[in-house]
Amino acid sequence: MAKFGALGIVALVCAGVIGAVLGIFNVEKEVVYVIIAGFALLLMPIFSSLTRRRLKAMGHKSCKAWAFSLPILPAESIRNRARSLRDEELLGAWHQADHTKKAKEVIAEELRARGLNDAQIADWRPPAAQLTVRFPMPAIKPDRYFRTVRIRQGLFRVYRVSTGVVLIIATVAFAVTSNQHVNAPISQVGPALPVGVPTTGGTALAGSTTSASQDAVNSPVAGQIATAKEILTALFSACLATAILMLPIIGLGGVLGRNRVRILLLRPFARPRITLALKRVVTRNLGPLGPVFTLSDRNLKSNFLLTIIGYFSWIPLLLVGPLVRPSYMLARVWAEGRYLDLVNHLTAKFRLGAMSFVIGNQAFSLRSTDAWWQSVMDMLMNSSEIIVMDVSHVGKGSAWEIHAIEQWGLLGKCIFVVEEQGLQEGKAAIEGLLPRALQPELLIYNQNGVFGDRAKLRSVLEGAVAGALTTLTKQNA
Repeated sequence: MAKFGALGIVALVCAGVIGAVLGIFNVEKEVVYVIIAGFALLLMPIFSSLTRRRLKAMGHKSCKAWAFSLPILPAESIRNRARSLRDEELLGAWHQADHTKKAKEVIAEELRARGLNDAQIADWRPPAAQLTVRFPMPAIKPDRYFRTVRIRQGLFRVYRVSTGVVLIIATVAFAVTSNQHVNAPISQVGPALPVGVPTTGGTALAGSTTSASQDAVNSPVAGQIATAKEILTALFSACLATAILMLPIIGLGGVLGRNRVRILLLRPFARPRITLALKRVVTRNLGPLGPVFTLSDRNLKSNFLLTIIGYFSWIPLLLVGPLVRPSYMLARVWAEGRYLDLVNHLTAKFRLGAMSFVIGNQAFSLRSTDAWWQSVMDMLMNSSEIIVMDVSHVGKGSAWEIHAIEQWGLLGKCIFVVEEQGLQEGKAAIEGLLPRALQPELLIYNQNGVFGDRAKLRSVLEGAVAGALTTLTKQNA
């Protein structure tokens, strides 16, 4: 990440130098903007190249080929390109979501000609090493890990209470100050001057009068506009002051949350009651242990207003986050570039720690197109240290996820939970999808997100974290 930061600084400096040089030669502003924009566009391939090199060093390999992505290429050109690839490369290209339907049909024909059937093509998975996003983490003993979790939770309570108290105090203080300013007499500019009377700057023009402008200044509408501006200024100042005061606490929360296990939450979609209960499960039980990732739907997604405002300022999220604990949209995946962005997000230790602290340990939501969601899930399953699978309702998507967990051999790090009203459906689904020897124990929670056997839940979570820490220590040794 340091390389990308250095490249960004170099790009900004170069753009500034270009603008300054062109300004010296009196080049038109429009031309300067076009040249700087062109310079920025030239940097995009450099960023893309660095990203691919970094991911290749991490073990990730791109299966994208331009010959399979361009819809205008004839089938014969696609076929020639397919014949030049090995079986593994060709299978990866067939599963690449950015490739066209025509290219995938040609690839499938070539694979069948090499002796593979449709089931082998559809069930193929890349090596786990190509999907696992390594998490550089020092060796931490479980006792120290849970002690840090408790300290961070106490710090968040301080952050939450302080934000509310300081925001109220700052708002009242600025409102009182603004109210005193607004209530000050507006018309202290003297009486209206008749036409032709000399003024400090000269003589009033004939046929005009200053009384009209004087009346406009003293009108109720002008007073209301001035009051609205002062109120908005007061609110903004209060929010800014509160955010600045909270930055040290947020920074400390990010530092304490840098080295935490990553948790993947798999849940049924379009189930408002279950989603509401799982939000409480996340903030109470899962989120304090590590950043939680889940696919978004209409019941669990980032707040639209906070998302729009977030493009301009982070201040509202810093203030509202600890109070309402909203989900934060970490990434939107619709192409390989956005998929690689998600991979980069998973290694941003401080950013994940700070953002999860701000939103009260709520889950990070991820949005993906239908073509990419299975690739995203494969990567998250192999990269997350703990998987939590909710089987309160098992549809086609959940059934595929359970099958993928078994196929990857990840049942050992998976915890199965179920809402009490969906217990029978969950048991039936598990019995139908997993062999009897692999069927797990279900942890039951109610509609309020409270588990019936809290001691059992705590024991399971502590064991999962201890196992994850041992695995990470071996990987990073």
